[in-house]
Amino acid sequence: MTNDLPGISAGVLTAASRVPQIGKTWKTRSAGELPLTMYAMLCTGFLLWLTYGIMTKDIPIIQSNVVSPSSDAALRAAPFYLPL
Repeated sequence: MTNDLPGISAGVLTAASRVPQIGKTWKTRSAGELPLTMYAMLCTGFLLWLTYGIMTKDIPIIQSNVVSPSSDAALRAAPFYLPL
């Protein structure tokens, strides 16, 4: 378990890093300042890390790369579900 601590910590921090932007998006009701190219590259990176984690059976990598894209999806979906 102690060997997994850096991986788990990295996953938690990566996922939590989006919380301020999600809060801002929900508060301002706008996600227009989020570049689609950056989002696409980030999601591709998550998918590649997830694939790598599955191939190597590395649980912290798998967990963090399932949770992080979920928070990004919430950020991108927010404008469609927020009342104008």
